[in-house]
Amino acid sequence: MIDHAAARDSAAVMNSLKELKDGVSALESDGQIGAEKADGLQNRIRKMEELWHTKEVYKFIIDDNRLFLEFVDLLYKSGAQVTPREVVYLDYLARELQYRPKIQDWKAAERAMKEAQNTWTSLSITIKTKSLSGLVETTIARLPEVLRKRDGEQLYFIGQMILDEVDLLEDYFKKL
Repeated sequence: MIDHAAARDSAAVMNSLKELKDGVSALESDGQIGAEKADGLQNRIRKMEELWHTKEVYKFIIDDNRLFLEFVDLLYKSGAQVTPREVVYLDYLARELQYRPKIQDWKAAERAMKEAQNTWTSLSITIKTKSLSGLVETTIARLPEVLRKRDGEQLYFIGQMILDEVDLLEDYFKKL
């Protein structure tokens, strides 16, 4: 949905929000989440619809990113994921790095950088392919300088690089 929002494709965003609502209802009816959790998620989705209508696209994207992480956590609790959570968390953090500067929230971008560094430190010891490990290490190492310069465009680019590297990490873990 983030890509639809960034492209300002209202029909696709609204369709994605409807699919999220339907998914929450299905999780509740299957007994995978309780009524309280389902109500909380449905309320968040309704608030996201309201936010979308205000045309605050970047705030919407940030909220969507947080909701993405919450759904990922539900998948992990159900045992449905095979990729380490740290890989998916890097995906979340990359989006934070891309979009927090768009609303001038540099403190949150700095927190995301620190979290990305810490997450990579714990994940890197599990990567046995030096080329992949070196690629991600180099990208993560660029973050402090770019944040010091408050260069939103460069930070967006590095966030995209991390997203691409997350795809490579997901492939790496699927092959194990």
